Amino acid sequence: LDTGALDATVERARREAVFMAQFARASLGLQPPLTAFRHIREAAGGVDVKAGGLAPIVSLARLYALDAGSATRPTLARLDAAVAGGTLSRDAGATLAEGFRFLLGLRLGEQLRALRAGEPLRNTVALSRLTPGERQHLKDIFVAIRDLQRATGSAAAGRLRLLARAVRGGRHGRRQARDRAGGAGGPPP
Repeated sequence: LDTGALDATVERARREAVFMAQFARASLGLQPPLTAFRHIREAAGGVDVKAGGLAPIVSLARLYALDAGSATRPTLARLDAAVAGGTLSRDAGATLAEGFRFLLGLRLGEQLRALRAGEPLRNTVALSRLTPGERQHLKDIFVAIRDLQRATGSAAAGRLRLLARAVRGGRHGRRQARDRAGGAGGPPP
């Protein structure tokens, strides 16, 4: 499959501050299932680790790798590219990579258990099946994802405000704001 045309389009789009700000906002769509008091919210007998953890990590990796100029596609490689490109801090990259591996392991383990039991395969994991250490680790990963999403959302909102001011300021103002707005917002905490 030739992805040359797609790669060229993505390369052009990543240079557009409005696109990157909107892309950052889109990466906040799926959020970890946490309550306001940092408790894991279980629904229908389990926690959807794909929608609440894996998908947000994939989305954040895509955003920060694109901002770093990387066209790589595997999630862990995207995280490495974002760290190498300076758009994601080393700590955030390592946390997301470890979280991705952990969540993928939980999901696959639950699917293997369901397969052996003749049950339908799902993306949910019952908290009651996890050890206390696994539950704590799951919570820590969800908190880290939520914190990075908040930082990403704040940076995206700031860039959009900058661009809106520039539109009111005319062509010269737009160019300055576009240059200052940059990409995904630099390395998050």
